[in-house]
Amino acid sequence: MRRFDPEQIKWLWGGVIILIILGGLYLVLSFPSSVVKCPKKTIPDQNLVPYETTESSAGLGHDSIATKEIEEFIVGLKSSSTYHDPFLTPGEEEWKAFLVNRKNQPPQLEGIIEIENQHIALIKSSRFREGEEVNGFLIVKINDNNVILSKEGKTYILTPNK
Repeated sequence: MRRFDPEQIKWLWGGVIILIILGGLYLVLSFPSSVVKCPKKTIPDQNLVPYETTESSAGLGHDSIATKEIEEFIVGLKSSSTYHDPFLTPGEEEWKAFLVNRKNQPPQLEGIIEIENQHIALIKSSRFREGEEVNGFLIVKINDNNVILSKEGKTYILTPNK
């Protein structure tokens, strides 16, 4: 009888283990799903039409709600001031409110320059002329001492920082 050296034994056992794993995978994947029975929840009346009130659903003791009513309810929740995301921590809610407030504030005016009798506003290290937009704010008028911006019907007057 022939003896195997330790290196050959390691390879043989490794091959046997791989064959066992592959055989198990084959059995699991080829097993017919019809044999495995999963309990399913059943609805007492299979003839119900979703989101509509029918006589058969009234007999079950619950009312169906129309899709339009659900959408209106959700829109109403989002538009109310008491709506908040239940998954946000208080710190995250404060940060979100800060960002919304920051977005609605006009940018800071760094200065006003005049080139060939035309005023140019320096905002965020960029040059802007009348009629251009910066951060959603429309530049209405650039005067010698201030810049007039508008956004969503509100007017803002910016003066350069000194």
